[in-house]
Amino acid sequence: MRLRFTLNDSLKELDVNSNEPLSFTLRTFEDDLTQYVACKNYNCGHCVVQNRKTDEILLSCLTPCFKIQGSDIITPDYFYSNKQSSYIRSSYRELGIFPCEECKKERTLIFHQIVSSLLKKIVKTQAQKDSFFFIHNEDEFDNSLNSSSVLVEQNKDFILSYMAVLKCYCLRSNDILKIVEVALDKRRKANV
Repeated sequence: MRLRFTLNDSLKELDVNSNEPLSFTLRTFEDDLTQYVACKNYNCGHCVVQNRKTDEILLSCLTPCFKIQGSDIITPDYFYSNKQSSYIRSSYRELGIFPCEECKKERTLIFHQIVSSLLKKIVKTQAQKDSFFFIHNEDEFDNSLNSSSVLVEQNKDFILSYMAVLKCYCLRSNDILKIVEVALDKRRKANV
């Protein structure tokens, strides 16, 4: 199969076995080969990538190449070194809570995806509020939109389940929620 996709903002094209795991294909292009060596039991999460077209986090060891045809893939290394990740890294410093060296890049990419998802939820909720058919309690609605802590609390299960794709225990659940809250505040202020 001829595979064509964007990897870290660069167009790639090569012949691959269509069922080959994406992690194998990424080893062709990436300098850090250890990140994409299959863990053999598919549960470490260190091979995560983001598909910007579908707006999802993928485990590259479980994703066959044919599924990324025409996709826009970002690796944790690329994202972490990109300016776009600075609000997450700044949140780590502000709180004094840091992921371990082994998972910091992957976690940063996943934190970004979580924050982006929560921001989309705010926009969708705002659009519903503006709709004639949306019935709500004004005080409750405004609090959920204006308070990152309320938004994080309301979406705690979503946040922790999304972060659970990475099987490293360097951060406690409360640490993860604090980082999301601070990062959400930073991202919202930057978008204003």
